[in-house]
Amino acid sequence: MPLFLVVATGLVFAFASITAQAFTLLAYWAWQAFHYGRQNLGLYAFASIAESARAPGRAEKLAIEAATILAILGTFKVLGSEIAPAYLKPGFNFLYQIGFVAFLAMVVFAVGVYVKYFHDTSLFKTLFFFTAVLFFAPIFISTDNNIGFLSYAIAHGLQYIIFMTVLTATAADEKVGTSLVKSVTMFLVFLLLVGFAFWRVNDLREMGFVKATWAYARTADFLFGAMLGATMSHFVVDASAWRLSMEKQRSYIKKRFYFVFD
Repeated sequence: MPLFLVVATGLVFAFASITAQAFTLLAYWAWQAFHYGRQNLGLYAFASIAESARAPGRAEKLAIEAATILAILGTFKVLGSEIAPAYLKPGFNFLYQIGFVAFLAMVVFAVGVYVKYFHDTSLFKTLFFFTAVLFFAPIFISTDNNIGFLSYAIAHGLQYIIFMTVLTATAADEKVGTSLVKSVTMFLVFLLLVGFAFWRVNDLREMGFVKATWAYARTADFLFGAMLGATMSHFVVDASAWRLSMEKQRSYIKKRFYFVFD
């Protein structure tokens, strides 16, 4: 699946129509919001198991998952308005308005859920629960991309970097000849190099000599799409890699985060 996504999205941006590319981006942004929400649920499950040795209750999961679905409705307007066909924009505005009202109702529901489980909560779990519930609130506060999207997108990235840094650091002692400093340094160098490639790939498409040559332009477009596919690929991998309901993953995470679970 990861390989298919990389190649397929690369081909879409290299050879498909502008409309097809727009719908690919809309699907990507919807999937991205869903992925963010799943990570939020995973983090709350992590906090719940660490703090009270139980998985989140059904109502707690419902509140976090509802926030994710409503964020997808808002995402289409905030991220998709500039690239979507004109006939979709009235629908995006309607979904955004519905999402806003429903998000307020969901917050009220989440407070009720919190009260229900108050006997089994703590400050640690409270912070994680309401962070997960209100994670997408910026998208209904402002339609400005920097406020309505990048605010929580950066937060999601920081969550991931923190978790991966811990995994890298706690794995160092199992690798012969790999110290803690070397292990973490290798991860951070990799992160910077890959991050730079993802950040600058769109600039490659705008270079004069690239745009002037058909082969270069198609190659740059393919790379842009492939980077998008690579991002979607990690959505697929993460769906299983961090699933604490599965024994293998749960034991691995407990081992790496021994300082939390002990």
